[in-house]
Amino acid sequence: MTTDKSLIEQSYDHPVLLETFSLLNLKFLYSNHFTYTENTNIDFDYFKLKKAIWLCSILASSSDVDHKVRAQRFASLLYLTKNEEGNNIDVVKACYVLFSRLGNLTATRFFTQLNTKIEDSNILINNDYDGVLSLELILQRQSKTIKTNNGSILVTSFQKGLWNGLNDISKLAVSAPTSSGKSYILKQFLSETFALQENYKALYIVPSRALINQVSEEFRIELKGTNTLIRTAYIQDNDKEDTIDLVKEVFRENKILYVLTPERCIKLLAADLEEKIPMDFIFIDEIQGVENDQGRGATFENVFEDLSLQFFKAKLVTAGPHILNPEKTYQELFNKEAAPFKTKLSPVIQFKKIIRADGKGDLEVEVRDNINKSILLNIQTSFNADSLIKNKRNGTILEKIINLLAPNKSNIVFSNRGDYAENWAREYQESIGEVNISKRVKELIDFLKDEFNKDYYLIDCLERGVAFHHGKLPDIIRKEVEELFQDKEINNLFCTSTLIEGVNLPANNLFIIIPKKNIEDLTDFEFGNLIGRAGRLSESLYGTIYFIEKADYKGKSAIEYFEADYEKEITIYSTQNIPEYDFKYLRSNINDIEIYKEDGKRDVKSILKQKQLTLFIRNRYIKNENSVSNYLVKKGVSLANIENAIIDLKNTLSDILIPKKIILENQSIDPILQNELYIAIQNKDIEDWVITPNSILEKRRKKEDVLEKPNKDRPFFWQLLTIFKGLDEIFNISQEAFENYKISNINSTVMAIHATTWLQGLSYKQLIDNDIRFYSTDSRVSDEDKLDPNDKKEVNKLINKIIKINSSIVTYLLVKYVKLLVDILDTTLTEDQKEKYKITLGLPTALELGTRDKNVKNLISSGISRSVAISVVKQYKSKTTEAFREDNSILDWLSSKEKINGLKPIYNRYLKRLKLLK
Repeated sequence: MTTDKSLIEQSYDHPVLLETFSLLNLKFLYSNHFTYTENTNIDFDYFKLKKAIWLCSILASSSDVDHKVRAQRFASLLYLTKNEEGNNIDVVKACYVLFSRLGNLTATRFFTQLNTKIEDSNILINNDYDGVLSLELILQRQSKTIKTNNGSILVTSFQKGLWNGLNDISKLAVSAPTSSGKSYILKQFLSETFALQENYKALYIVPSRALINQVSEEFRIELKGTNTLIRTAYIQDNDKEDTIDLVKEVFRENKILYVLTPERCIKLLAADLEEKIPMDFIFIDEIQGVENDQGRGATFENVFEDLSLQFFKAKLVTAGPHILNPEKTYQELFNKEAAPFKTKLSPVIQFKKIIRADGKGDLEVEVRDNINKSILLNIQTSFNADSLIKNKRNGTILEKIINLLAPNKSNIVFSNRGDYAENWAREYQESIGEVNISKRVKELIDFLKDEFNKDYYLIDCLERGVAFHHGKLPDIIRKEVEELFQDKEINNLFCTSTLIEGVNLPANNLFIIIPKKNIEDLTDFEFGNLIGRAGRLSESLYGTIYFIEKADYKGKSAIEYFEADYEKEITIYSTQNIPEYDFKYLRSNINDIEIYKEDGKRDVKSILKQKQLTLFIRNRYIKNENSVSNYLVKKGVSLANIENAIIDLKNTLSDILIPKKIILENQSIDPILQNELYIAIQNKDIEDWVITPNSILEKRRKKEDVLEKPNKDRPFFWQLLTIFKGLDEIFNISQEAFENYKISNINSTVMAIHATTWLQGLSYKQLIDNDIRFYSTDSRVSDEDKLDPNDKKEVNKLINKIIKINSSIVTYLLVKYVKLLVDILDTTLTEDQKEKYKITLGLPTALELGTRDKNVKNLISSGISRSVAISVVKQYKSKTTEAFREDNSILDWLSSKEKINGLKPIYNRYLKRLKLLK
């Protein structure tokens, strides 16, 4: 359908439309959001209303997104306001026509008066549309319906176009708002493909570990019945027996879906198999991660480039929100042309509200809308708003305002730091009385007491129907919190920037009080991604963002954020940062780079940036030294700098002895330092770098009992400590832990203690109890570091430190360096030595997954939380014979059970949700 351009432009700013639009806004605000104010009676002129609907039908047919946004907002407000006045079928029918022309028929799921069903288009005729209009609506409905093995799905125009693109185009660059439903269509596409194909391998890349379990769980449900193996880690243990089994599994299974972070893709890329695993489809979500300048952007760029080269036959799709020219980013990353597929239109409308004190003790609410006008409303309060908003306890402020503006609603509060999210949640719950909590919330509380610690702050919050959520929470706890929030058994959730990174937690309302990520202001792009969480089409046509504005806040204002353009062009890591690189550092040991601010303090941010760029350029040279000059020219580097850089690269890298293959498989570590480790292994006793077969896995033993023995005869902990000391001397891991993760007082001994207890497969409760006991009773602990086990604040500080060390240091930082050690040993040891020291060769996987048990590894790599996997394996071993276990996998055993007796209800519910139980 085409419409005259001048008619569309006249319609967009037509006085009747703008007047009616404003009335609808006010009517909806008064009747739905501010029922505690004096209700204002707003009457509509019937003729003007009809004309406004007609004008919006013209805008709905426009190709301009601004026109569609206005039409959609009008249609949503029309339905939300007029429908409340009674069963006004004519208004509902008009709204249906508008949404049909907008290509957003999914929104009509709320139009229960029409009794529409996906498969029954003729119902539209029965609602008395005239013949021509009925035909238009029927054709629109048919064109927006996708037929799959699981039935018919009604989708938006964007979703239908994406569905067609995924089926027909091999290179696709997608840009769409968070709430557009792109992930939903991607899951439907893969579900359909896995169901129809006999052989299919797919890779779904997520930006963070927090998303691995969420996405894999969703796919486990979607792919149930397709015989697809889902893996969240590519395991290659270097343990000959396990590796053979895993290789057999990979090639035995016809259908595999890997859900991995870019870091976990490195193992897949480096897999030393008889033949490379074929990959049919690669999807990279949240592609904007390639511009991260804190280290991960370089990893993303390297991994994505290598994936496109190794799996060059695979269909390759990228996606992200608000990306300008996504095909340009695709071209820059992969040197391939992609078809862009974009939309700026969200299927839900949003109300953007600024909350501030009015200077008279009450609140002022400024509502921003789509016609560039502000609506100012004053809200009388039972508290002094001026004093409240000056309060330093943000949780207390939020409790009062949320209870006033959004009681009993689904509310997310954004916090710029994990510890702030916890503190605000605690302050919030301290301000409210007792509440009724559900059986599932009680089960989570009991679980935390039994399996975590009775003094954990999250317990206090849950008892008041509140929770916090950040990337460092253990998987099972984070997932339970997410499920309880999504099922409305928890109403108020305090979250960090995990929301910006793609964690799927939409809500009716989003509250913002500090628009920062750590100490940095959110960019307009990040803010746009964040507020996309407000509104879920499965439940409502709209979402609301509340920006609480404090008078003394020095950052960017709410109006600036609300009026910003959230779309931006993504500049990949190298293009953005290489022009700012100081090439003199190519002559330096990476650990010797020091930069100071004017006040004499170390400039840690600049140091990390220059270290990362030094590493990036050195790796580029080693990959292909002949192409470096042209590469740097493309990045805008001067010819003089390039000439000097090539000289420095040759001088520092020409004499390295370590095999090139090892360097390229460990690109997050400086090649010069890799070479230093390689030489050290050649020159020192090999038993200083390995765990011997007779070592005992235990936490620690007194120094005087072991130090007189040769390293090979010491217990596991002491041999591991020797390895970590050797690695720390070369790579300065302790310094990296402080600079990258802000964890102080980390040394080789602390790392070895945490790694050993983690490898024992201990629960978090055991890890926490061990450390509480040690820091409160052990005579070796200084008075300064002593812990009072009855001090809740001290206990929670210790809990958070344990979680942070395990999630950042043990399972990531140590894994990185131990993997390099193992890669070197694999080229150095004889076959007999590899068999003898196979414990060492399996350390990277064991550290990453937190276990040395093969069955636990299998469950974790299948997407099951570590704590659940450990508990399930205990039950599996106690309830089955060795002969049974030889012929049946643990997953087969699970699938034969309706529930596992002896397992906590929370674990059985988790397994049931994943469709792993019968």
